[in-house]
Amino acid sequence: MIGREFEKFWNNYFNQTIPLNYLFKEVYHERWLRIHSLPQSKRYPDNDLEMNIILQRQNQIISDIYNENEEIYLVMANIIHKKEKHELINFYPNLNFERSYSIELEKHFSNNFNKGEILDVFVCEKKWNLNSYDEILKDIANDISRVFFISLNNKIIVSPYDGGIDIIFNFETDKNIHKEKYKEWISNRIDEL
Repeated sequence: MIGREFEKFWNNYFNQTIPLNYLFKEVYHERWLRIHSLPQSKRYPDNDLEMNIILQRQNQIISDIYNENEEIYLVMANIIHKKEKHELINFYPNLNFERSYSIELEKHFSNNFNKGEILDVFVCEKKWNLNSYDEILKDIANDISRVFFISLNNKIIVSPYDGGIDIIFNFETDKNIHKEKYKEWISNRIDEL
């Protein structure tokens, strides 16, 4: 049931792309903000201290965007080949991800994906609570997992990656407010990567 609800939700609010997190910054560039998780834009943590910095920053940022107990979708999208069995590679059995739908990637992006590659989308509905998703955030920081969050209320995407967080706001003004607020954690590069 949640899988169908999510597909409808996605098509209503984010139909300019598919739920594949690295595409968000290209499609929604005006509303996109990238915040780095470690000082000097360091990508991966080398020790527990750096992992704690990542968790502190990411929880702070997400809690600044989502309210405590706000309803969110957690989305996990896996690229598989059509011949492979459609199953969730699930590191988080307690979250009860449900298969939502599949997308034949070459129909949408014929130059970027091989014939037969499919995006399998899995989703669960939860509530945002500070530090409740630290296991997931650690896995993402170490490039073990790919999960992103979407608020059901304000429709803001928060997509952690191995190096930081990409956020898709509703309005460019909201992006600019957070860009100023977190300017010390934002890249100095012109492309803001």
